[in-house]
Formats: sequence, structure tokens, C-alpha cells
Amino acid sequence: MEERIAKLERQCRWYRNLFALLLVGIVAGVGLGVKHQGTIYDVISARRFNVINEDGEIVGNFSGNRVGGLLELGLPGMRGISIDSQGILGGSITVWNGRGKQIALLYADEYGNGMVGAYNRKGKGRTLKPGP
Repeated sequence: MEERIAKLERQCRWYRNLFALLLVGIVAGVGLGVKHQGTIYDVISARRFNVINEDGEIVGNFSGNRVGGLLELGLPGMRGISIDSQGILGGSITVWNGRGKQIALLYADEYGNGMVGAYNRKGKGRTLKPGP
């Protein structure tokens, strides 16, 4: 009788281990089968967003204040282009060269007319203004 009880205990232990192994396999299979999808937000609010490169340097930013918004993109520590709506006259687009000199400008004047300026690296150039 003791031999029979020992045999039943071994069988019970074998089935218990089999059940545990199957349960671990099912949980692992479900865990691997689930695809992670990031949360998608309708609106994200902040005063400023920075874009950084692989080295952690800021290469762009988008910011705003009570007057308007500003988008700047460029090399680390340098501006390349900016789109600005912070002026009381309206928006502007400015382009800088690699030496940090302003070489092109598009903006609105105090009368609401469009203005275009193009300059060389020394700051000399022309501004196109509408006639009367």
C-alpha cells in the first residue's frame, strides 16, 4: 500500500509540474504576442518643445508666449532658420548662414505689406518693398 501511495504522489507531482510548465508557457506566449502601441494624444500642451540630436544637443525648438509662437531649426548652438509670429506687425521668416549672419528675411511691414530681404555674408543686400 505504501508503494502505491508513493506512486500516486510521484504522478501527482509530475502532473503538478506539467501544469505549472504549461501555465508559464501560456503566460509567456500571451506576453510575447501582445504588441505594445504607444499612447496617441489628441493635444499635447507645453510652453516649449526642444529637438535634440544623438549627442543631446538642441538643434530645434518650438516655443510660444503671449504674443505668438517661434520655431527655430539649426545646427547645435546656431540658428539656421526661424519662423516667428511674435511680432506685433505679423510673422517673419529668417535664414542665417553657417557663420550666424542673417542672409534672408521675409516679413510684413507696419502697413501689412510683404517685405523680402536678401543679404550677403557682410550684411549688404537689398530689400524688396512694394510700391505706393
